[in-house]
Amino acid sequence: MTTREINMVKRIVPLILLVLLAGQLSGCALMPSSDLVELIDSGDNIAVEVIAPSSYKVQDILGQQVDTFEWIQLDKLKTYNEAFRLDFDDIFYTVIISENGEGGKNGCLFVGKDGKRNGNSTLEDGLRNKVFQEKYWSKDETKRALRKIASEAYADIDASENGQYALMASINAYYNLLSDSVNPSAFNPTQSVTREQFASLLYRYNTPVSKDYLADYAGITDPYTQQVGGETAHTAFAKQMDRYSFLKAADGSLDGNNSQGSITRLEAIYMVVQSQFSKELEQVNPKEKVSYSDVKNGGDIALKQGFRIKNKDTKEVEEKKNWETYTLYYMLQNPDKGIQQELYNAIVIADKLGLMGVDEENAIRWDEPISRSESIELLIKVAEAKNKLYGYLSENEFGAMESKVVDNSSSSIPSNVPVPSVEDAASSSSSGSLPEKESVEAIAPTAPKTQPQNSSSSKEQQIIDESKQNSSKPASKGPNGLIIHDGFDGIKYEGETGKTESGGGWNNSIYG
Repeated sequence: MTTREINMVKRIVPLILLVLLAGQLSGCALMPSSDLVELIDSGDNIAVEVIAPSSYKVQDILGQQVDTFEWIQLDKLKTYNEAFRLDFDDIFYTVIISENGEGGKNGCLFVGKDGKRNGNSTLEDGLRNKVFQEKYWSKDETKRALRKIASEAYADIDASENGQYALMASINAYYNLLSDSVNPSAFNPTQSVTREQFASLLYRYNTPVSKDYLADYAGITDPYTQQVGGETAHTAFAKQMDRYSFLKAADGSLDGNNSQGSITRLEAIYMVVQSQFSKELEQVNPKEKVSYSDVKNGGDIALKQGFRIKNKDTKEVEEKKNWETYTLYYMLQNPDKGIQQELYNAIVIADKLGLMGVDEENAIRWDEPISRSESIELLIKVAEAKNKLYGYLSENEFGAMESKVVDNSSSSIPSNVPVPSVEDAASSSSSGSLPEKESVEAIAPTAPKTQPQNSSSSKEQQIIDESKQNSSKPASKGPNGLIIHDGFDGIKYEGETGKTESGGGWNNSIYG
């Protein structure tokens, strides 16, 4: 375990800024607990920033970092659309469909819990689909293919150099999880993630896109937004995870500095377990040992160090304002003293479920920042743990479709093609057998690697014209009501025209 040094102590009323540098430093003058108690009693908050992970080299950031984010449902996403997204869809035999006159996609990444096609699916929906896991994700050839195409999206990814970075980069690019750098487009896998970014990522991991939520979000007048120093591209999402965070805006410990500071791996584990495995957390044995070599139960460190106090009259433990920030700082400054009980309990669950990777010494490096690549890997492990605990959310490779007849007013499929109802599709797949790849390939020819560089309206007109030319060709019927017309090899429906809404200094592009 590395020691920590206070590199800078700067009084910024009412803020004390304490920057912790990781390193093999000896003879460091550490701030005594009595000074920390004096600070917390004076009402000051502290911002804790942990940098420089020990187990890997942080790469130089490539490209221009931008703080923008567009929340768009998955089957309407157009990012990396010319090659990468087409190739990603090919790997999982995702097909282009039209339902009720609207274009979309169908495949194992687009199946809802009810077995119906869901164009507004999340990363968790895909990861918790039985076909995705057993037919694709479990196969080495699938992951090799995903690594190979990552370089089509990012200039800084080379699958031959680090396969895990490439794999996580592909997932990030397809699902639009973490904001990418531009000019050139870069994933920057070793870059640390801020507390705000991780909270936003975790919220969107299993929350479908909602225009109503963004419309109702109060923006700069929202109390959470004011507490964390103003509105960013992620505040609307991060605020929903505040109750699961160790540092909370609701009690003042999460402010503008802490929100934009790098989140530790320990805090990431805590937020994940609090939000995704609350029942298991309630049943944890606080005295249970863990396998990690760098983790020790420190009990109620906050009470021991004076960040919490016991009321002499009621004998109840009372929390001082910002006690979480001071407790986190103390743990990072004194790692051998162990981990606060609440945080330790979350690690017990993480150990049981295998949520965090370890280094050669079986350490989880809890006091180091979590990187972009590690954050996405953590979410994947969360979904896999849920599959083992609770079973899959869906089991079919294709979602059942609502309409019996497709309206071709804005579609690439002729209107006279019958589409089985949800009931018909459900009964046809009641045997539980999974369609073979060959059957899907027959109805969904491989899309071209590039698309014509014309406007959205021109593409839509091209689709309609192609529909008229090929309307006499027979259509193929796939599993669960999927209809793909043979005349549409390589035609990609772009969806409705998007409208951009502005509010509070950031743009939300929502597709109807």
